[in-house]
Amino acid sequence: MHSCWKGISPHRVQTTENTIVELSGLNLDLFQSYPVEINFGKKDYMKDCEDNPGINLIDEKNVIWTYEIGSKDEGKPTLLMVHGFGACSMFFYQTWEKLSESFHIFCIDLLGFGRSSRPRFTCKTYEEAEDFFLLSIESWREQMKLDSFNILCHSFGGYIMGRYALRFSEHIQKVIFLSSLGVDYIPEDIDEGLNNFYKQLSYRKRAVFKIQKHMPKFIKTMAPFSPLRVIGRASKIFLKKGMKRRTGNLPKEEFEALYGHLYQVTLKPASAERAIHILFTRNFIPKYPLIECINSPDGFKAKGIETCFIYGGADWLDMNMNGPKVSEVLSTEGHNVHVIPDADHHVFFENSDDLVKIVVEELTPPVSVECL
Repeated sequence: MHSCWKGISPHRVQTTENTIVELSGLNLDLFQSYPVEINFGKKDYMKDCEDNPGINLIDEKNVIWTYEIGSKDEGKPTLLMVHGFGACSMFFYQTWEKLSESFHIFCIDLLGFGRSSRPRFTCKTYEEAEDFFLLSIESWREQMKLDSFNILCHSFGGYIMGRYALRFSEHIQKVIFLSSLGVDYIPEDIDEGLNNFYKQLSYRKRAVFKIQKHMPKFIKTMAPFSPLRVIGRASKIFLKKGMKRRTGNLPKEEFEALYGHLYQVTLKPASAERAIHILFTRNFIPKYPLIECINSPDGFKAKGIETCFIYGGADWLDMNMNGPKVSEVLSTEGHNVHVIPDADHHVFFENSDDLVKIVVEELTPPVSVECL
């Protein structure tokens, strides 16, 4: 379907992006926005993936859109920020000004999302879908020559980066999981666990899950945003309502710019969004929960990677299928957990000040007594 039907164009994407950056309060001299061409998808690079037919036949140019704030010359630690499902790097804009005082920041739009390339997504298995993301991110890291960095990752991006850190641990210092998908243990009785989960949700969210449960299989497995692409400009009504629920009480000018940008990138061709049906089973239950990856004998602790979990006080992903909240389970097991008041799932919109404070504290090395 032609872009004119949808009302999207590179110019509009760039215009909305410029507005968001200006509204962020960030020193514009520190900000860069550019595509990074990656080797992922090229046959020479993919020759080691002969056992992964879902991706090894791709032979096309792919880019991961990158936002850089600051420079290596400043000597600050590096922080990579990764967005959630159906989102983009611009969602972090309220945190950039203050975080840039302490870190050299990179934000990436995951392959198949945001301003990044939309390659053909032919993955059929969990392993293929995981490789699609992990190998593309690793290819980006190689191009950027990043040897050691911290990660702040949200929701779907949290699950992806958790799996990435497990495989490419030698480059990771610490991972901060911000309201991440796929953290908790899978209950023995999934039906009972889901019922417990539903009871904790708002009426609207319960209704969405119930509708999804009774959908025909072909609808459940289609690209989630395909209906918006089909109806073109009319999708603005639905996208705007969804944005208002996600963003809280943003000032009108900021909301319009962010919504405008999200509209432009969401209606680009479908690609990796289909992975949500492969990486997760019913109602976002993962094949490999992050908590098991972290606690396993060859997990994060064994690899020397520190972790931190952050949730909003009213976060729907902090609700548990097994009884206590996810944050409570993590705390009981001795994990580093923060719960931010006055915030839901999208903490960076609702309480960015507390979020930034926690991130800076978590990633700032303690001062040695010998140095005092």
